[in-house]
Amino acid sequence: MSFTFASAEVGTTYHYTIDDTNGATAAITGSGVIETATDQIADIDVSGLDSGILNLNVTLKDIAGNVGIAATDSVVKNANVPNSYTATCASDPSDDYAQTYEKVEDVNGKPSYNYYHNGYGANFTILWDAGDNRWELQDDSVSAGYDPVV
Repeated sequence: MSFTFASAEVGTTYHYTIDDTNGATAAITGSGVIETATDQIADIDVSGLDSGILNLNVTLKDIAGNVGIAATDSVVKNANVPNSYTATCASDPSDDYAQTYEKVEDVNGKPSYNYYHNGYGANFTILWDAGDNRWELQDDSVSAGYDPVV
């Protein structure tokens, strides 16, 4: 997960909190110093938070100790992995690129799928890419050198 400042005062200290609606999970917190007015705070690991609404709360504190009004935002996190699905080529759905994915098991907490395409089968792992906020295949032999989006 990431967020970006707009017109932040360089040299101020930011503090953020990201939390889900489950009181039993610990909120994600962080802080740092603004280096540019448009700093992006990236690669925030929210994997410990539940699926559903995540709330972001950010404040800035200047060198005199004045704290600005909190900026808030919300996003929906969906970390539920499907048991099976079929994908087709978006540019030509009638083409023979239909693929089927069936969940086999979880290996070390990561879902493992069987892949079927025109009689070709393979096994691969699908992982959550928090930076891109999407699921991606993690086997180049299946994806022909790419990490397709699920």
